[in-house]
Parts: sequence; structure tokens; C-alpha cells
Amino acid sequence: MAYGGRSGGARVVSNPTVWCVGAGAIGGNVASRLVRAGMAPLVVDADPEHVALLRDPGLAVEGSDGETITPLDAITPASVADRSGGCDLLLLAVRWQATEAALRPLLERVAPDGDVVSLQNGLSCEKAAALAGVSRTIACAVGFGATYVAAGRVRLDAEGPLTMGRLGVSGDAADGAGVEDDRGLARACTVLGDAFRVRIAADVRSDLWSKMLTNSVTVLGAVGGMLLGEVLAPERRPLVRAVLAEGASVAAASGITARSVFGAPTALVVDRSPGWEAAIDAACDKAAARFGAVRSVTWRDIELGRPTEVGAVTGEIVSRGRRLGVATPVNGEILGLLRSIEAGGLSPDAAHLTALMKGRR
Repeated sequence: MAYGGRSGGARVVSNPTVWCVGAGAIGGNVASRLVRAGMAPLVVDADPEHVALLRDPGLAVEGSDGETITPLDAITPASVADRSGGCDLLLLAVRWQATEAALRPLLERVAPDGDVVSLQNGLSCEKAAALAGVSRTIACAVGFGATYVAAGRVRLDAEGPLTMGRLGVSGDAADGAGVEDDRGLARACTVLGDAFRVRIAADVRSDLWSKMLTNSVTVLGAVGGMLLGEVLAPERRPLVRAVLAEGASVAAASGITARSVFGAPTALVVDRSPGWEAAIDAACDKAAARFGAVRSVTWRDIELGRPTEVGAVTGEIVSRGRRLGVATPVNGEILGLLRSIEAGGLSPDAAHLTALMKGRR
């Protein structure tokens, strides 16, 4: 089911109040697009310098078609108490480590029939659902790529849709209503559909895992100090295939069929059926041609000296694999390298990927 603007889906609240919590690469792009679509979201971000620039002159968004500057109604969490009322829709776009600290104090400001939409990486939506309740949480797999450049400035690296749904749902909403009758989900899709292509997924976990598997490849750029096109070079394909095959196996053991594995058919990869390597290689060719110049967000985090979100991606694959009895030796090695690089013990270097390649073909 797709939503592409006000013509799609039932309008539940004529003018829903929207708060966007977190205004970095993802949240900033979302908030600025909502404003340009005629809405007035309240933006809450913990960085005072960033907030000041969001207000004046506005958030600068770099893109392929130039730069836009959009003034936002932005405040820090300390100023939320000065605002009356609450919101019908809370768009959560903070980093996975900050989920509880950012969300818990604001839950009482979400309307009783309101929803929290997690726009976060990995399976951070599960943390949000544990706090807000599964029936009040909407998970969203963000299909566009973006980078935080500096305070007051982000970049849109690649366009893509938003795929949303309730956790634990396969055709039915958590409160027992069918997906077609989920008025909160329809409201979220209507609001965000004014600014993005939006799709409702009956089983959003498959989309979340598909994105997480993709991210398990892009983080290799932070290990090797490489753009995505270099990571996907033919000589590194055995490593990429191993990373994806392990992750797909963990997803399958979790009872999830990822929508795709980096663009390759999931069943083919999970079963290691004849042709699975060629399918991943073909997908890598397409990704390299389209996104070869993309720089890993994790690499950018390391440059900025801030904590990465690798725990929400590779870390989840490794920890869930351990609990389910699925071996993830390659992802485990990558996680160890990323942790060392993050701590300053190592630097991104192509030699790390060369070492990981030993014994693979």
C-alpha cells in the first residue's frame, strides 16, 4: 500500500501536531521537507549550537540540485517545558544510544491516540516500542541516504522512500485492527506522504532487516577508509558476500525473511542456492554504479569523534546470532575492528579489509 501525498489514505486529524525529535542527517532532512510541504513541526534537538542555527538562518540541506535553507521552529529538550500542548505524531530521529533519554521525558506529551514513529537505524524501533508500547509505535525503514556535515548543515546523498508499519504485525495491527483500518498508521503516512514517497508494509521487520543488511556492508567503508564503490570492487566481493550471508542467516533464524539481501533474492542467499554469489555480485554492480561515491556514515562519525551506531547494525547481527546459535565470524571480526577504530586504537585502513579477505574467494 503506497502513499504519495494528501490524496492517499484517510485523514484522521485535520491538522495533526508533529514533533521531530532529533535533527541530524535524517531528522533534519525530514523536518525541513515537512516545512517546505506547508507543515510546522516542532524540532527538538540536544545540541544548542545546532538548534540556534536551525532557527536562524535555518537548516542548510545540500543536495544534487543545490542547497536549500529552511528556518525551523527548533528548541532544546530543556525548553520543551515552556511549550504548551503536545503532539499527535512524534517523529523520533535520534541516534540509537539516545533513544530512552530522548523519548521517555516526552511520552506524556504524546496524545493518547498519538504515535511515535521511529526513523532510526537498525532495530532501534524495538527500544522505542518498549517505552511507548507496541500499539503506539510505528517502525520506519528510511530509504534515503543523508549525512550530518556540521552544526546547521546536513546533506542529502540519495533519494528513497519511507516504509512504515507496526512491529510484530503480519497483516494485522498490534491492537487487532487490520492494516487497512490502522488510523494512526494512515495518519503518519498522510503527514509524511506530503514530503516523501511512503509505503505501508504488512511486515515492516522484513524491510528493517533488509536495510540493516545493506548497512552491514556500508560500514566496511569505515573499516577500510573507502567510498562505497571501493568497498564493492570485484576483489572485495567475497568479503561482501560473507557479511551478507551471515546477516541473512541470522534474520532467517529470527523468523524474518528480509525483503532483499542488498538487492539479491533473500531465499537464494539464505539457502546458498546455486547462483547466490552471482546474484549478490550483480546487485553490487548496480549499487556501485549508483552509490559508488557515497561515504559511510560510520566513517563520518569516526571523523567527528562521536560514538557510531555500529552497535545497532553489525552489533545486532552478531549478538542475535550468538543468542540463536548462528555463527557470524566475519561480522564479529568487523565489529571488533570498528570498536577499536571508534576507540582510537586503530585508524580506517584498506589493510584491514585485505586481512579480512584472507581465505576467501
